[in-house]
Amino acid sequence: MTEGELLDIIDLVFSSERAMPARYISNGDGTMSFCVEIDELTADDESAMASFPWSAINEYYSKLTEEQQKLVSFHIVLKQSEDIMIGAFANQVRFDSEIDTKELIAAIIEENLDILKENDVEVSDNFRAVIYSEPIQAFYKECYEYAKQRAVKHE
Repeated sequence: MTEGELLDIIDLVFSSERAMPARYISNGDGTMSFCVEIDELTADDESAMASFPWSAINEYYSKLTEEQQKLVSFHIVLKQSEDIMIGAFANQVRFDSEIDTKELIAAIIEENLDILKENDVEVSDNFRAVIYSEPIQAFYKECYEYAKQRAVKHE
């Protein structure tokens, strides 16, 4: 894996201009869309991948304390999970998963945190601790693996 490949994935993930979760965005043939250009990503893939985090997030997010949930909203975790899924899909179809899972997830999280800071969200050490907590990381890993398996079908 090269730094260039990682940057290519990050650029692709954050090329999406979606303002809402993919579950609520239509684009072309898809009723649910991540609004990214990946030839192998079908409308069926987008629909399945847009639905997956919604069905899985509560199992993990509910493990956070009320204080942690107030600090990091459900929607921030959901947005990052969608970005991780697009990154995983692209990593599989473009680079045969050469980019390490943990490295890619961390890079996507850090890019999201930078965007939050640019939009005047306070990203404190406690905020970061919630994002990197075991339940949230387990959720992100499950989303990553789901998207990777969707992508494997296209090889």
